[in-house]
Amino acid sequence: MKYVLKHVYRLGKICLVGFCLFFLLDLTFPLQIKIDYSTVIKDREGNILSCYLSKDQQWRFLFEDEDFNEALTKAFIQKEDKYFYYHFGINPFAICRAFVNNVIYGKKTSGASTITMQVCRMLNRKPRTYSNKLAEMWKALQMEWHYSKKDVLRMYLSLVPYGGNIQGVKSASIIFFQKEPQALSSAQIAALCLIPNRPNTLGFGKNDALLIKERNKWIKRFHKEGLYNEEVMNNALKEPLDNYKRSVPRNVPHFSRRMKNKFSKPVINTHLDPNVQNHLERISKYYIHGKKTLNINNTSVMVIDNRSREVVGYLGSSNFYDNNNSGQVDGVNAIRSPGSTLKPVLFALAFDAGLCTPKSMINDIPVNFSGYEPQNYNEKFNGKLTISEALARSLNIPAVRMLEKVGISYFIDVLSNAGFNQIYDDKNKLGYSVILGGCGVRLEELTNLFSSIADSGTYRPLKWSSNIKTKDFETKLVSPGAAFLTTDILTKLTRPDMPNNMENNVNIPKIAWKTGTSYGRRDAWSIGYNSKYTVGVWVGNFSGEGVPELSGAEMATPLLFKIFNTLQYKTTEQWFSATDDLDFRYICSESGQVPNTECKHQIIDYYLPKKSPNK
Repeated sequence: MKYVLKHVYRLGKICLVGFCLFFLLDLTFPLQIKIDYSTVIKDREGNILSCYLSKDQQWRFLFEDEDFNEALTKAFIQKEDKYFYYHFGINPFAICRAFVNNVIYGKKTSGASTITMQVCRMLNRKPRTYSNKLAEMWKALQMEWHYSKKDVLRMYLSLVPYGGNIQGVKSASIIFFQKEPQALSSAQIAALCLIPNRPNTLGFGKNDALLIKERNKWIKRFHKEGLYNEEVMNNALKEPLDNYKRSVPRNVPHFSRRMKNKFSKPVINTHLDPNVQNHLERISKYYIHGKKTLNINNTSVMVIDNRSREVVGYLGSSNFYDNNNSGQVDGVNAIRSPGSTLKPVLFALAFDAGLCTPKSMINDIPVNFSGYEPQNYNEKFNGKLTISEALARSLNIPAVRMLEKVGISYFIDVLSNAGFNQIYDDKNKLGYSVILGGCGVRLEELTNLFSSIADSGTYRPLKWSSNIKTKDFETKLVSPGAAFLTTDILTKLTRPDMPNNMENNVNIPKIAWKTGTSYGRRDAWSIGYNSKYTVGVWVGNFSGEGVPELSGAEMATPLLFKIFNTLQYKTTEQWFSATDDLDFRYICSESGQVPNTECKHQIIDYYLPKKSPNK
């Protein structure tokens, strides 16, 4: 008994020394793994939108969790490393067998490399010498120490070669079969198992007859080893190879390219809704095609989910491949003049500041602000009118008057807090003209601004990806009451920015919207929202060329209506309702102020208690 204990003690000491030595060597020569994957952009349903080559120009897709098809992983393990789940990176029995065979037969008859060792070799390709084989074995031990079996298998399935610049099962599956790994048939799995060992001779398209012969041999072997039942084997043997090199997906190019540049990840899961996106592309393509006779060649559209602030639709241009009209320009992210589209937030700020209510009166008469003399769009004056009318009719002079009261600096600060980067950069240069389009904005900034009004005046950053964490914060731009008052005004149909011949159209969607036309008729805008979506539309020319017929009402709003009618025709979504911080009161119809005994005609008006003027 003492003899046995003595040897057990010695064995324990040896194991402890061995473990300490391994630990020290692991610290001294750490395992460094850096795999440069291709970039894959997906929509919210997991469909691939676009793919991009890795930095070393390889199609090397990350093998994701959902790609682990049980039949596929079992086939690869059965063929390459039956004892994968039982060894610690190296298989001593396979090494001894290979050594003996090499000695007896004088040549290599069976390999000793485990899947883990193959991963190490693919990560650091070197000539197959005994010293390099020992280095592979050491790194395999390290890899098994630091990574789970699933992670090792993931790396193997992401790196195996398929000829040319195609690496990994997922890359081969998509390029040759136009399928993701979980959708592969048993015959396709068998073919994919074979090629990595002989990519130069069995690669797809090189010797298909030989590949089918070898594939069928392994299908029968998988049946014999219990992986395939009789029916699966028979069906797999009859299945044609049906492989040819296909192009990888290249959809929603502006959006996909932007996501690739924005997030450095091998897989970027976005919130893009395929149904919304398909509608945007189809409607916008045909719409802008009909405007080319007017020399109007470009449009950009963005759709935001108001509740989540997710970007569910994105159209940089109506045709990415229209080289004659700079189709590759991303109009959603381009800086343009906003025209009158910023007026709603100005009047909302005025409501909150207690400067007015919707039925308050304001003068639309000639005015001079230290040398700046704004003009209305039609170069006419309307005298005294309500705030509601001034906003609904998008009059310039009342807007500049209100900007003077609210304060240019405060207005610019609010827009800066709402993510208007160019306005923030130019804040020291901007003057009264900022409310009439004398500044630079992006379609995405405007669309999110209106989404903030739809969301009770709360600004939140846009959400682009579901698998990449971004800083989540919110800031109050205006009160819920001020946001509702603004929405109520923007919902009115009796206004000059209604497209011609649409006043009696029963298909006008129930939305709040605002149009804008930049100086020189270079940009036409229409931003609209209901409780679910905010849609931003820009129409014009990326060249900046103005067109006499170009206006927000006539060119952008019809497209906005078409999109809303397609996305939510006869929607049952609940409309906005008056908020708790609002109340009603009587005012004098002539002065727009609280009535006194002299007032003969009173009307009802919304107001914000403790904020709205009581004069």
